[in-house]
Amino acid sequence: DVVNPCEVEDLTGSESENENISNDKVVVFHNNTGPMCLEMIEFLDQNDIEYEEHLNTEDGFTTLLKSYKSNFAESEGISTNFGYYPMIFVGDRAFSGFDTVIGGEILEELEL
Repeated sequence: DVVNPCEVEDLTGSESENENISNDKVVVFHNNTGPMCLEMIEFLDQNDIEYEEHLNTEDGFTTLLKSYKSNFAESEGISTNFGYYPMIFVGDRAFSGFDTVIGGEILEELEL
């Protein structure tokens, strides 16, 4: 068994509501410990990208994440099924995981 710090825990449960969803900003959900999460934070900070951050330790994290995920059939990036943190929502796109390719896509989406 391999421990993957970027793997997402089981998010099944009650249905979510689409409240407080915004497509005009960068919204990230992560665990603040995995290498992809830390790389994403460094990338966003280095590029002066403002973002709304939600950590998996926050109350209501799962419900809010489900609200965002419900707008997408699949994610782009490392995983197409929202299998890895960070989960990044920007514009009309959703990314799961993080690498330099995803960083480039975010810059393109934000027209930076």
